[in-house]
Amino acid sequence: PLRPVAPAPRHDDVAARRLAAIHRKLHVVVHDYELIHGGAPLAFTELDDAFRRVHGQPMDAPASVGRRDVREVVAAAPRLTVVGDAVRCRTPPHELAFIDELRAAIGEYAAARPEGISFAELKERVKAVGRAKQTSVRFLKGGILGLVNNVLVPHVVTQYEPNGPFFLTPGATPGR
Repeated sequence: PLRPVAPAPRHDDVAARRLAAIHRKLHVVVHDYELIHGGAPLAFTELDDAFRRVHGQPMDAPASVGRRDVREVVAAAPRLTVVGDAVRCRTPPHELAFIDELRAAIGEYAAARPEGISFAELKERVKAVGRAKQTSVRFLKGGILGLVNNVLVPHVVTQYEPNGPFFLTPGATPGR
């Protein structure tokens, strides 16, 4: 007996799936950037570098998804908005506020510990702040490690040697 063979996907379907995948990845990039930079939009000139930092690879060429340039790819994304020469997403204000509160809490904790904070202590402190605010840190790519590396270092704490303790960043204002 012969089994029916599924038709090969049309080129339009493949391109649409690729475009949707790029849109999801771009949203993660822009969302993380907004969280790290206090809601600031991501400039198009920084988009490729930000994409590489978050995903570890360059973004696919716009032509691979039937678009002329990156601006056209971003403009077609449902959760992204082109603002002049930059791109924004709709990062919820409570997530931005949580990042500010987290930086303040960790700054106060680090200021009270001149001998430094181990990564395990820092991780537990981040979790404690999240529990107190009833917020998960999972909204930032990379979870707690991503949050420490991108949100807290170097804005609040600094690590001077590998596997060493974290110290309050010189010039950082504890509690702010």
